[in-house]
Amino acid sequence: MIDIHSHILPNLDDGPDDFETSLEMMRIAEQDGITDIIATPHLLTNSVDKEKVKLIHSNVSLLNEIAENEKINVKLHPASENMASEDMTKHLLQKKTILPLNKNNRYLLIEFSLYNIPDWAELLIFQCLIDGIIPVLSHPERIKTVIEDPSIIYDLVIKGVLCQMDAPSITGVFGKDIQKLAFKLLQCRLIHFIGTDSHNTTTRKPVLSQARDKAAEIVGEKMAEILVYDNPKSVLEGSDIKGFVPKNPANFFSLYFSKTL
Repeated sequence: MIDIHSHILPNLDDGPDDFETSLEMMRIAEQDGITDIIATPHLLTNSVDKEKVKLIHSNVSLLNEIAENEKINVKLHPASENMASEDMTKHLLQKKTILPLNKNNRYLLIEFSLYNIPDWAELLIFQCLIDGIIPVLSHPERIKTVIEDPSIIYDLVIKGVLCQMDAPSITGVFGKDIQKLAFKLLQCRLIHFIGTDSHNTTTRKPVLSQARDKAAEIVGEKMAEILVYDNPKSVLEGSDIKGFVPKNPANFFSLYFSKTL
C-alpha cells in the first residue's frame, strides 16, 4: 500500500516531535503493509517559507537514510498539505513555496477549512487545471458544510477535483456521523484515495489496512485496492489515476451492498 497523506516529519507541524517518533511511525507503517509514504506537513500558501520547504526535503532524505540503515522497508517522499488560497498555483509554479505530491507538479494536495468550502473554490480549481495541476482535496468528509450537504463534493469532482479520504474516518475514529458520510462518499464513487493522515504512534497511526478492509465491505476488494495502491502509485509516477463514474449523493439511494466499480 502507498500512503499519500502523512504528517510524519518531525518538528514541522502538529506531527511528531522528534526523529525517533518518525522512525517508529515508519516501523508501524511497514508492519501494516505500507511501502511508500508521501510526507505532507502543513504549509500555508499565504506565507513565503522556503526554509520549511528545504527542511521537508532534508528531513525526508535523513529519515530515508536512517531507515535504510535500520532495515525499515518504507520510503518517504517529500510533499506538503497546502491550505488553499486563491493564488496557490503561483506558490507552486513560481515561488516554489509549496510542494506537489509528485515531482512533475501534476498532483497537489490541498485542504480547506474544516468549517466550509469557500466561494472561490471553483475558481481555484479552474486555475489549477489551466496550469496543468490536478487538485487533490484532503478529507472532504470532515468538512462541516459537506457533512450537511454531500452534493458539494460531487460538484467539485465533476469539475476535476480528486478526493482523499482519511482512514480514521472510515473506521469510525472521528465519530459515527463522519463514518456514515465516508461510506456514502465511497458508495457514490467520489473518493479516489484513502490516506492515513497520520500524526503520531498512538491516536493517529500510519495504518491503512483497517480502512482498506472496511472500504472493501462497501465497494468491493478491487476498488478498495485501487484507493490504497493503484491510484497512489499513479500519483507518485505522475500518471493517470483510475477514475470512477461519480454519483450525486443528493439523488443516490444507499447501495451498501453494491460492490461494482
